[in-house]
Parts: sequence; structure tokens; C-alpha cells
Amino acid sequence: MTPAAAGRRVRRGVRALLALVALAASPAYAAHPFLTEDPGTQGAGRFELELGFASRVGAPDDPGREGAFTPQFSVGALDDLDLIVQAIFLRRAPADAPVVQGSGDLVTDVKWRFYENATLALAVRAGFDLPAGEPATGLGAGRAGWHAVAIAGVTLGECAVYANAGYLRVNQAGTRANLGYFSVALTRPDDAPLKTFVEAAIASNPDPANAQWPAIGRVGAIYTATPWLDVDVGYQARLNRAAARQVWLAGATLRW
Repeated sequence: MTPAAAGRRVRRGVRALLALVALAASPAYAAHPFLTEDPGTQGAGRFELELGFASRVGAPDDPGREGAFTPQFSVGALDDLDLIVQAIFLRRAPADAPVVQGSGDLVTDVKWRFYENATLALAVRAGFDLPAGEPATGLGAGRAGWHAVAIAGVTLGECAVYANAGYLRVNQAGTRANLGYFSVALTRPDDAPLKTFVEAAIASNPDPANAQWPAIGRVGAIYTATPWLDVDVGYQARLNRAAARQVWLAGATLRW
């Protein structure tokens, strides 16, 4: 493989990883290690720091490994309104090209829970993807994008179902500009100190030459060690060949 071809392959793979991070195929928007955002907010004057790690193996375009660290900080501006900022750090180790690593773009969001009763809660989360990464290596878009996700939560006895429908506008060369995704999760929210979940998601393919939407399933567990600390693990498997073969997840969440 020539150096130019290797560089193109690395950039293509990094663009796919960035798009899938933003689409919740890794822990970007939801409470780690969920894919699906729940409608809850922090509460006025409360803070939360999520530290999420993901390791992806067997991407459709390359048998190498990819990793993401996605710290997210949330501030409860009002009881039903959060301000959120998230950084993305990426490492890609293709099988036959140089390793690429560094910071990606910066996500800034507002989350608003606008309706809630005993069984149903509705919210929206939206914001911008700011060009903080390095576009020459494919770690950043070089131009700002934006995204929005509609969130619903339904309580069914001792269980809860969360559902998301999202859209992203990605301004990055070689990546499909308009991306959508859908996800659904089933959990038992009152199973403290251990909460488990299962979920599934499907997202637009960021590769303009591939029309098949990647589909995945995920399972995970969150353990509340103290009122201010959660630790979590998760595993993701593909439901079709457009998605990565598997993703391993681990993280911690601090609240105060």
C-alpha cells in the first residue's frame, strides 16, 4: 500500500469513527455506557462528570483497533435544563497504516426536559460540534456541525423504556453530510445499586458509498458505589456487517 493510500484509509476510518461516536455507536451522548439518552436532568446547581472509554475491533473498512475517550461535563442550570460540554480523544491503529491519535472536535449542548408525568417524560438535546480537532489527520471536521435528538422515556411497572431519534449535520470531506439514528433501551431504573440494560440502535452510514445503515445491540451494567460515584461496563455487538464487530466499554461517573 502506498503512503498516500494508507493516509486516505486512515482518514476514512477516523471519519467513520467520529461520525459513529456522534451517532451514539460509542458512548457519546447518553449516560455511559448507554447508547440511548434518557430524559433526566441534573437539577439546578448540580454537576456531573462522565468518563467513558470505548475500544472498537473489526470496523467494516479495517481489521485494526480504534479507541475513544469521551469525557463529558454537565451543569444543571435549571431543574429541567442542563448545559453540557464534551471532549473527544481518539486513537486509531489500522492493520496496515500508521497509528493516528489526538483530540477530536468539541461538543456543546443544551438538554431540556419539557414534559413529565408519572409514566412519560419528553426531552430534547441539541448543540454544535465545534472544529477543535485536526482536519489534516481526519481527527476533526475543520468546520462546525450541529445535531439534535428527541428523547422519550416511558415507565412500565418496574421497567423503563427510553427511545431516541436523532439527526446530525456533519461538515467533513468524504463523510455523508446528513446522518440520522434511532435507538431504544430497556432497563430497570430502580435496581440500585446495580442497574442493567439492553438496547439496540441503527444509524446512517457515514460512508457515502455505502447505503447500508449499521445496526448494533448493546448490554451493560452500572454499579452505584456511593451516592456520588457510578462505575460501569458494557459490550456492543453488530447486528449487520455494516457495523464494527464488537466494542468494549468502561467508565465512571461522578456527581456533586
